[in-house]
Amino acid sequence: MLFPAAVLCVVMGVLIHGAFQSKPSEEMLGIEEDGVDTVFPSPVRPDVDNTILVYESDFWLQLAQEARNKIELISSKNIPAVYITPNLAVASSEASEQMIRDEQIQRMLESSTAGDFREVERRDESLQTNSAASLSSADTGESGLIDHESGLRFVAVDIDLGLALFELPELTQTPFTLASTSKLPPGSAVAAITVEADKRLAISPGYLISSEKNNTTEEPSRAFEVSFDLDGMPATAAIVDVDGNLLGVALSSPSQTRILSAQKVLRAANQLMEQTLCYSIEVVDLETTTTKVLGLRNGVFVEHVLAESFKPSPSVRAGDIILRWAGENIQDAKHFYELYESQSPGSLVRYVVSRGRRRVAGGTVMPSKDCRPISEPSLLMTDMGLVLEWNEQPPGQGDSTALWRVVTVVENTTASLDEFMVGDKIISINGRSLNRTNAQRIISFFESQNEPIALTIRRGDRVKLIEIVLGEVNR
Repeated sequence: MLFPAAVLCVVMGVLIHGAFQSKPSEEMLGIEEDGVDTVFPSPVRPDVDNTILVYESDFWLQLAQEARNKIELISSKNIPAVYITPNLAVASSEASEQMIRDEQIQRMLESSTAGDFREVERRDESLQTNSAASLSSADTGESGLIDHESGLRFVAVDIDLGLALFELPELTQTPFTLASTSKLPPGSAVAAITVEADKRLAISPGYLISSEKNNTTEEPSRAFEVSFDLDGMPATAAIVDVDGNLLGVALSSPSQTRILSAQKVLRAANQLMEQTLCYSIEVVDLETTTTKVLGLRNGVFVEHVLAESFKPSPSVRAGDIILRWAGENIQDAKHFYELYESQSPGSLVRYVVSRGRRRVAGGTVMPSKDCRPISEPSLLMTDMGLVLEWNEQPPGQGDSTALWRVVTVVENTTASLDEFMVGDKIISINGRSLNRTNAQRIISFFESQNEPIALTIRRGDRVKLIEIVLGEVNR
């Protein structure tokens, strides 16, 4: 009789003790410090249950702060890149596209003729001499596309994975330690760590749903599944475990978010570094007698241009004779290919060619190493102060026509005073519709007339007509 009574007393004592035992407050489960919001997930990894990790609400913040120097912000939009080795970083392909866009805009704004992508006939014979004085200083092409804040140079992009690779000239960074999810059980605590454009840390804690070896999802773009939603995160995020090791990288694009395992990221980076260069422009040497007949002193003959490598179409044509490339007079085919190989994908290269007894100067964007195009060139409406990009996606509101979209309104120009806005889409100029291939020609023509210009634009679900006089303010 006494034994059941004793057992009953013990059970009642345990229940009473549990009822009065203190529980973590809501403040312990969520923090807001320096703009970082976190909510600790449940369940957590078994080996950290009932440890300080459960109760210290700033655990992930501290881990993220330690990882901050392993994430770099690049391009004018401050897109994050994740260091995977002491001199290699990866990011969403959006980062390389933005770097290309930044360079294009900067070069066009610096050029008084806006001739970066517009071919201009040159009648100045001095183009055939060894002096570069007749060309603008921007004619001397750079050997790479470099983010000047971080020093990262764009190497290549895997378009299928949406992964861009960047390189430092020296082994100076402390990278993430790479790890695998294959040995982690479901429910293990993980988090996505990245940096916002305003340089604030962004943390999304959660737990592992399925590892690489156990991932049976039909979604091929995800090496493993996590509990947290990556929508709204910056374009690149590091997915880490409780020790701060890199399990994978999340790459976001307008169409989807990919999760690549750390091992796949490293393999892709190695493949991009070792990728054999494909030549989108093939040239041969000119015979000495041929150059004399044509009245030339140097150059190479273009036998073939891979049109698919350039957007919207190649500016150098088969049959051209390339006289200058990336700021240098071309002596022979070997010299041209050396200069070709020295240019980073996406970099702007200026050229001068002889075409049908005319000398034509222009610029082209270098394709990727596998000959695929990198980015659509921007257009500059120089005298108005607008930078345009071709908008592949339907503008919405039932309109399925792709248009040129305003991406930059230069300050203190006619466009800024006439209240053009980023996002405006140009339908026509003086009644002439702009398409993907005729825009530069039409813009150049009307800007050269020095007469009032009427632009029809789409802004949201409305169409507006704006008349401007170059160099004047119109109300």
